[in-house]
Amino acid sequence: MDTSLSRPRRSGIAPVAWQLLRDNLRRWRRTALLASATFALALGAIAGCAVLSGGCFLPPKPSPYRDHERLVSLIKTSPTGDEEGVSGADFLGWREGNSVFEQLAAYTVRWYSLTGGGEPERLMCGRVSADFFPLLGTPPALGRTFLPEEDRPDKNGERAGQVVVLSYTLWQRRFGSDPALIGKKLTIDGDGLTVVGIMPSNFQFPEGCELWMPLGFDDETLRLKDESAGLKVIARLKHGVTLPQVQAEMGAIARRLEQQHSGTNTGGKVMIIRLHK
Repeated sequence: MDTSLSRPRRSGIAPVAWQLLRDNLRRWRRTALLASATFALALGAIAGCAVLSGGCFLPPKPSPYRDHERLVSLIKTSPTGDEEGVSGADFLGWREGNSVFEQLAAYTVRWYSLTGGGEPERLMCGRVSADFFPLLGTPPALGRTFLPEEDRPDKNGERAGQVVVLSYTLWQRRFGSDPALIGKKLTIDGDGLTVVGIMPSNFQFPEGCELWMPLGFDDETLRLKDESAGLKVIARLKHGVTLPQVQAEMGAIARRLEQQHSGTNTGGKVMIIRLHK
């Protein structure tokens, strides 16, 4: 029996339609496979990150400074808006004339050479007043920071405290994290300084510093230091004090100091910025 009539005869368009359908199915399968592979890779990356780092979406690291939201920098600017060093007289005027700060501290940054026990190194050093570390509220990892009596000049005008605090990085890198380093002397710019403390690994202020030494100025010495001393100032706000309040009071103090020191303070301003966000 001739069965050719029992099958529907394909028109000329039907083969093309079937071919298009097959091509679309192939494309859909490739797209689905690609999407599945991408999803699997993403899951693998997330899982790997979680294993290696304890989770990809980590909260910000806690600040090393106590109540960091109350820490500010006081920046003196010239009439043209350029940053200037703070004179000793300005620092004392700010410290003695304000009602908004719990503490103020002064510091400057210098470079020193560390010799002995390895290759000589040129290191950035923070010369800091005795209030510097207590103001920031970060205890040392080992030892102590500076005593008030170490932050004053001796009879020769040099700093009385021949002591130094090291960064955790320097202590680890150069001295192999040796806890016995506390109490030992290091040769820094030819002077023998006793190591009294090691700061924790998350303490990095001023940024890049690997050593800290006492500033070595008493009030009498500070009054003689002009802007060339390159002092910088940080402060801790009293509880409940706002930045607009601080700005208003520092503006009044600046105007008063301008009258007292007209030769050096004319037209300058004081900017208040958060130390750590």
